[in-house]
Amino acid sequence: MTLTSEDRVEIDALYARYSFAYDSGDADGYAALFSADGEFIRTGEPAIVGRDAIRAMVIEGLRTTPGVTHHTTGTLITADGDGAHGRAYCLVFRVMPDKAPRLRNLGNYEDRLVRTEEGWRFSRREFTTRLQPETMESEMILPTGDEDTRDLVNRYFAYLNEERWDDLRALLCDDCEVRAVGARARSGPDEAIGYFQRAFAGWRTHIDLPEHLIISGDRVVAEVRFDGISIAGVELSFNAVDIFTFRDGRIARLTSWYDGERVKRQLAAGQSD
Repeated sequence: MTLTSEDRVEIDALYARYSFAYDSGDADGYAALFSADGEFIRTGEPAIVGRDAIRAMVIEGLRTTPGVTHHTTGTLITADGDGAHGRAYCLVFRVMPDKAPRLRNLGNYEDRLVRTEEGWRFSRREFTTRLQPETMESEMILPTGDEDTRDLVNRYFAYLNEERWDDLRALLCDDCEVRAVGARARSGPDEAIGYFQRAFAGWRTHIDLPEHLIISGDRVVAEVRFDGISIAGVELSFNAVDIFTFRDGRIARLTSWYDGERVKRQLAAGQSD
């Protein structure tokens, strides 16, 4: 089958509703996003099959682990037989009153999607974690107590926005690794700076604004808002998550998570207007 633009809009909404339903405690709404015989699978656990079992899973999860928020990025949807195949990355944070935020989980989804009388639904959703068990629920420290690290992050974004490539190069370790979702890793300052230069060559204006930082030792998670105008005059805004690892006051590793396919569609739609 061929996915229409209307199909893609509905599937995008399905992914968004998934996160908001769980995080708001709507177990019925969450279960309704699966087909009647849909299944959910987590790493190392048996499949949870059917809406009643999925609803019970949510109720139990909210009871034992309240305060979670799901942040889905890098969604990629392709036609697959009479349905669709979906892939996405997910960051899960846990925030409780009077406690430091925690990184609950990080991983990726592999999805089978079907079109039902109720609309597009998950018939199978499998989550694979990228964290080791001992690192789940790792405590994070808000940046008020780590001015040096916060300053490094702010300098990174300032140099990036102003295209001060030599200054940005000085922030990178000699063996640094830079990776954007869906792209190969760039190793070393030369490859990293070359990647940044190519990435922003198509933009008339661009700014990455870090709206919130979470610092845990030598690691930083930055929630980022991008606003820009392309060379073709397309205005675009989207959210991203950047994850930094620092070593000796410089960036050793940087990964950027965002919905690249949606960005491409928005750019293409703007250029065709």
